[in-house]
Amino acid sequence: MENVLRARVTKEGHIDAYLKIWNGGLQLTDRELDVVKELVRSYMEFTEGGVKEPYLTQMIMSSENANRIKRKLKLSKQNFSNIKTKLKDKKVLLEDGEENIFFNPMFIPKKEITFKFEIV
Repeated sequence: MENVLRARVTKEGHIDAYLKIWNGGLQLTDRELDVVKELVRSYMEFTEGGVKEPYLTQMIMSSENANRIKRKLKLSKQNFSNIKTKLKDKKVLLEDGEENIFFNPMFIPKKEITFKFEIV
């Protein structure tokens, strides 16, 4: 018998709930979490518009999208750059070895996730 915890959430609430689950281990600051939420919103908007890889990653990490996020969150260029560096350190943003940055797909909200705990 499996124990299932179900949560009813709105589309917007889904992003928040999903990221809060991961944030326990990542310990993102409020500002870092705000940036991640905006990246996720961008991802969802672009995919709903029919954008697929490799263009999806390019659009999410584009300077236009970064500028939109900076304006919306009222972040300076330096502050955004610092947050971006911290998100790379925390593996929310990944690099492909050619200095291309992309959003870690693990942080794209899914409708269903499963946790298995290994007690040591």
